[in-house]
Amino acid sequence: MCIMERLINIVYDFYKKERKFCITILLLILCIRIGYTIYLYELKYTTDDTNRKMYVTIIEKQKETEEKISYLVEFEKHKFVMNIYTNKDEIVKYYSPCDILKIRGKVIIPITLNNPYEFCYKRYLNSQNIIGTISAYSAEKLGVKRGMDFNFFKVFREKLLEKTEEMLNPEEKSLFDSIICGVRDYSDNEVQNDFRESGSSHFLSISGTHILYFLYVIDMLIQHCDKKIKKYIKILFILLFNFMVGFQISLVRATIMYMINHIEIEKIRMNQFLKLFISAMVIIIYHPYSIFNSSFIFSFLSIIGIEILEPFINSYFNILLLKLFGLKYMNEEFYHFSKFKKALYFSTRYMISSISFALSVQIMTIPFQMYFFCEINMVSILSNLFLSPIMAFVLIVGFLSFFLVNIPFISDILLLANIPVLSFIITMIKILSKMEFLRFSTIKPDFLSMIFYYVIFTVCFFSKYLYKCLHMRKKKKILRGVTIFLILYIISIYIKVLFFEEYVYFFNVGQGNMALLHKSTTNIVVDLGSTSKGVASNVLLSFLKAKGISKIDMVIITHLHDDHMNGVEEVIENVEVSKILFSNFENKGETKNDEFENMVKEGKSAVVHISKDDNILLKDFKIEVLSPPNDKIIKSNDILNSNSAVLLISKGEYHYLFLGDATIETEKYMFQEKMYKEEVYHKLRTLSAIQIGHHGSKTSTSNWLLENVNPCIAIISSSKKKFGHPSQETIEVLNQYRFEIKITEYDGAIKIK
Repeated sequence: MCIMERLINIVYDFYKKERKFCITILLLILCIRIGYTIYLYELKYTTDDTNRKMYVTIIEKQKETEEKISYLVEFEKHKFVMNIYTNKDEIVKYYSPCDILKIRGKVIIPITLNNPYEFCYKRYLNSQNIIGTISAYSAEKLGVKRGMDFNFFKVFREKLLEKTEEMLNPEEKSLFDSIICGVRDYSDNEVQNDFRESGSSHFLSISGTHILYFLYVIDMLIQHCDKKIKKYIKILFILLFNFMVGFQISLVRATIMYMINHIEIEKIRMNQFLKLFISAMVIIIYHPYSIFNSSFIFSFLSIIGIEILEPFINSYFNILLLKLFGLKYMNEEFYHFSKFKKALYFSTRYMISSISFALSVQIMTIPFQMYFFCEINMVSILSNLFLSPIMAFVLIVGFLSFFLVNIPFISDILLLANIPVLSFIITMIKILSKMEFLRFSTIKPDFLSMIFYYVIFTVCFFSKYLYKCLHMRKKKKILRGVTIFLILYIISIYIKVLFFEEYVYFFNVGQGNMALLHKSTTNIVVDLGSTSKGVASNVLLSFLKAKGISKIDMVIITHLHDDHMNGVEEVIENVEVSKILFSNFENKGETKNDEFENMVKEGKSAVVHISKDDNILLKDFKIEVLSPPNDKIIKSNDILNSNSAVLLISKGEYHYLFLGDATIETEKYMFQEKMYKEEVYHKLRTLSAIQIGHHGSKTSTSNWLLENVNPCIAIISSSKKKFGHPSQETIEVLNQYRFEIKITEYDGAIKIK
């Protein structure tokens, strides 16, 4: 380490002499690294639809569900998430780290559907230094990867994981393994969700707090060593700990800052912000896509908030504390206090310190809380207040059991000591997660609003420095005026989104249909499904959450095929849906109306059956059902699709036609005879948009239809790979009639005002 310190001093001296050269080299390294990363994540790998033979090495198990087991694996020297799909009739095989497998499967690079506020799974994986996923349908173990592994911590870790498997129940084991061993397989989703809702997710990830208690335990074990040797042992152990848990970003940041603090470097004086900057640069140079990782953002912002705000908030509360206890100074003798008053004083001091810490983090990270979670979670203040000292016990005892795991009885006693504490933590988390009155739902802010927030923050806390920097008259008035303007701007954007926005979205759900009509506080969804299960519901729920929408007035299902309705169940579980409308046409063997209706009623939504000539008024919207007839069946080779509900929805002067999976026979029925009021024909001749029937299949979009509607925006919701939709015939006939064609597969979500 002395050599390292001398080397750092030499580098620093060279930097002082050749500053421009060093900065140029650093920028060049950064550019090369960014270029290689973009090539690796965006260009090198593409989805391969053919199953092929591959050889992978297991890094760690990640998650297990009824359908699949997920492992983090190494393939071609890069990380992938491998999903092995299981069969209920087969005995599940589990694999261990370093196992080499021969698999048959395919590489899948997740794609984005280009819907607003959509969760980008690809970007999430990339931010974790993972390329994509591998779907494996067969796997055979060939052996174990051999090689020199200097990280003896892994042996300790595996032994400890075996013990927790024997001694702890699943909830306690998952919690302990997560916070001590950095295991990411938190199988109990309900408890994990409770941690998130209570603002306590940071307790599940390895961070700077873990280093603090990890080093405390090492101090206990090597307390008689020389100070210099002890310092180097600590640095070595922290590096080994990073290798063991997989270099999680918040841990890497804390490790770099610790090493900067404790390696003696002559002539260099660094404040906390410079250390943060160096840590950030090291992480970005190693892995540029880490800037998309929420842990990266929250980790650095939290430290900045603690450095800037915590002393200010703490001193303010301490002044109130002094007044409350009648003291002049914080360290004033209070020998005349009773034991109860002393205990009350110190407990209040602890509460003030804890609340100041949590508030400083909250204030600094509010825009990103809103951006990532669409909420401001004040429960985290309580969770830090009550759980931090308890977590300290778990961490100290847990790390002791980690180091002493091979000593019989002692490690068992330490684990047993943690059981009631872990159980108490889980109970507390469940209680805190129910405090919904401390969680405030918000809209997802745009980047301009987020920038304005930090401008306001800077003006409020650094006004003295700004006054010195700005060479203009009336500095205070100008800064106050700017601050007030920015605050009013943010408030106006919030009010506009919640109460005054007006739009129609046709979402990209792959092979399926889903549209949302919104005005003020009224929301209508037409169809809610996709051939890929979970896609439609996830897209819609993400959008609603980002817009602060908690209620859907009406969901209309054109017919009961999965690609039009398989997202309904998940949506009614998460959002209040007042009514669900659908055609009650039954075609035995293809649809299960009773099951669907019962599921809707269980979700506490009203069921309404619709058919031709039904007119529904909903505030600013008028819905007219043009098909199917209530007294006959439209016969064709595709009878269920032919009897899809066809909807004409009007919003003032704007009219939209939704055809579901209607066929040529449906269109012929609708327009062969003049069966609607003149008002309907006028609307059809002045359409703003039409959703083309049956995803642009050649079984729809006939002259019967196109001769009776005006050329407008023709929306086709489809995925070419699935069934070959849209057909070339449909595209040609729409072009012939001069429609503006938009296909969700290529255009993403289509917004029409």
